[in-house]
Amino acid sequence: AFFTALGLPDNGPFKIITESAQTPKYEAFRMIVSETECRIQANDTEGMRRGIFYLEDELLRADGPFLKVGEIQRSPFIHTRVSRCFFGPIKRPPMNRDELADDVDYYPENYLNRLAHDGVNGLWLTFEFKDLCKTSLVQQCSPDRGQRLEKLRKTVAKCRRYGIQVFPFCIEPVAMAPGNPLLKAHPELGGGTAGGQRLFCPFSEAAQTYLREAMFDL
Repeated sequence: AFFTALGLPDNGPFKIITESAQTPKYEAFRMIVSETECRIQANDTEGMRRGIFYLEDELLRADGPFLKVGEIQRSPFIHTRVSRCFFGPIKRPPMNRDELADDVDYYPENYLNRLAHDGVNGLWLTFEFKDLCKTSLVQQCSPDRGQRLEKLRKTVAKCRRYGIQVFPFCIEPVAMAPGNPLLKAHPELGGGTAGGQRLFCPFSEAAQTYLREAMFDL
């Protein structure tokens, strides 16, 4: 797709070779260019991905099929580079929209491709334990839990194709409305009051159980 967009044939005499080779660290790569071929060497998938992206970016910078003969080696300075999706809704006022609760694709292929080219290898998604996680403390669970988990799995799989991990951005434990089933079953989870909601008190055995089981379930 890249070569087609650039107007280059994929069956020309110049070879692009990817091969396994030792590199100094994870995600590092080496690119060796001669008059007849370009060798991209890496010791892991993400290093190879970065090498291929570097080749594409070099061709774009040159505005044509031109590569400088020689050898270059690159390795990351920052290992995990997390961003927030530009298209994803924010789960707080005034919109308060949950991206796992609808069928909108907030991660188009070209957007993920651009993120990966820019070095992003992590995205964070906002959701709450009460919408996704089962625990032994309360029988009632969010009725759309299955739908949310399915969309989360699909998002993780789609991002992974571009070397992008997904991080749950959870500000837990969250405050609870007075009628929350978890709070009704275990009043000791309720702490102070703020904005008409009970804050979560983490100092009971039930609270520790809830947090541990919710995280394990996720």
